Amino acid sequence: MNSHQHLENILQHNKDGSYGTQAARAVVLHQLINDLHKHGYSAFKLEKIGSRHIEAAVKDWKSKELSNATMANRLSHCRWLSQKLNKQNIVPRTNKELGIGRRSFVAETDKSNQLPEPQAMRNFTPREQLSMQLARTFGLRREESMKFNVNQADKGNRIELKGSWCKGGRPRHLKVRTQAQRTLLNKIKALTPRGSLIEKDKTYIQAVRIFEKHCQDNNLRMHGLRHAYALDRYKELTGRHAPVRSDEPTPKDKIDLAARVVIAKELGHNRVEITNNYLGS
Repeated sequence: MNSHQHLENILQHNKDGSYGTQAARAVVLHQLINDLHKHGYSAFKLEKIGSRHIEAAVKDWKSKELSNATMANRLSHCRWLSQKLNKQNIVPRTNKELGIGRRSFVAETDKSNQLPEPQAMRNFTPREQLSMQLARTFGLRREESMKFNVNQADKGNRIELKGSWCKGGRPRHLKVRTQAQRTLLNKIKALTPRGSLIEKDKTYIQAVRIFEKHCQDNNLRMHGLRHAYALDRYKELTGRHAPVRSDEPTPKDKIDLAARVVIAKELGHNRVEITNNYLGS
């Protein structure tokens, strides 16, 4: 049994966490194996994984200038794997021991992604492309955009997101404000007039794993599309750039607060403070 088969066996028998977490875990750990094979560990076997392999992976991530948050997320999946292999000591308890700083919950740089160029978009399935456009145009989360059923959601002047699509089971609605949003909804109707944007022959978790891999292969952060939506909405609501897109201090006035209240609600967050992660403070 090779390393990928061994990992898949572990994943299939240990379905900890949400479907999204399971899918992200699978992509990260399969990629870890691939990267180790590329970087001199051609005969690598999963049961032989040790601290040197984790250190080599972290060195590779740093060379690619991955963010502290991304590296921390990947290490959490490595720790999960080490527990399943009964090798807890191969990953240090703290990220600091690997030279990884703390995550910041206040954006200091623009974390937004734009949609890929048309040529790169062809690397994604038509349904994935529409899911990405929902994230960029309405600010939806990945799960919301994949489970989106236009027949159920489109109410003309607004879309209604069911609780089963949303984080924490909290339904919400969003106004259809622009022609671009209406055009997108019509495109979705043309492709999937009744079903969701998940392929009919796949479960949600299967679709997420494939989507995650496509995003990783094309250097796209799906969440970055939500960041782009939030930053554009801030400019639309205030007439000025958000702190992460401005060289000047942003006034902490009623205009700023009112915009953050709207954006937090549209993104499906209960706390206004969470907008610091998208907009800066």
